[in-house]
Amino acid sequence: MNNTGIYPLGEAKVKLEQRADRVNFDVEIEDVPVGFYDLNIGDETQGIIEVTQTPAGVEGEIEFRNPVETGKELLDFNPLGKLITITQGPDTLFTLDFSSEPGNGGNNGSDDDCDDNSSSNDDCDDDNGGQGSDDECDDHSNDDDCDDNGSGGTAPPQLVDIDVDFNNTGADSDASGSVRYETRSDRRDFKIEVEDLNAGTYQLFVGGQSITSFNVSGAETELEFRDPVEPGKMPLTFDPLNKLVEIKQGNTVYLFATVQ
Repeated sequence: MNNTGIYPLGEAKVKLEQRADRVNFDVEIEDVPVGFYDLNIGDETQGIIEVTQTPAGVEGEIEFRNPVETGKELLDFNPLGKLITITQGPDTLFTLDFSSEPGNGGNNGSDDDCDDNSSSNDDCDDDNGGQGSDDECDDHSNDDDCDDNGSGGTAPPQLVDIDVDFNNTGADSDASGSVRYETRSDRRDFKIEVEDLNAGTYQLFVGGQSITSFNVSGAETELEFRDPVEPGKMPLTFDPLNKLVEIKQGNTVYLFATVQ
């Protein structure tokens, strides 16, 4: 989303995802003061985003889904073709013209990997309702990994860009981290970041399989895998998609997340 300048360091992101069995619509804010912010779709306020201090930083998120599920709001509106704003009182902090009109171009601030209105990208929805999507899709992204309307290019197959935070089991209450899985036409990347784990040796498990052991000696530790492999990264010889990722020490699980 476009930052209006009230909080210059703030960022906001809109994600729309349609699959055969569900539609998800998520809005995230970060690096703005702790508090409550209104999410407006067109002329209607559709929700309130609470921004709090978390281990990953100051952030807030609201999630909609149809059909609805626990922890998410019912998605009973269509954001396509609407002006999306995030406001607080009289102030408008972020805006996005989430247009559904093909061919009008322009970058509306999206940095995700999908272009709305693409007819050739299996991972994005077209403006006629689309087919099932395998990844989150943003409106009119100019990212090189997406197919821009009218460019004549062919989108890479099966684009995936998943970034999820670890859940803490309580074995080390300060520990946190994230998992990122990204695929492109020429590569796959899998990255693990952990923070504030007690010093020691830990094991990375993916889908119940022991992948590697690693040492923690500082505040942050990263593990990077790539296929095809490149210097400084480990070979990505497994598929983490829809798998449980665990950080363990012996039989004790410290952090876990599912890549989906």
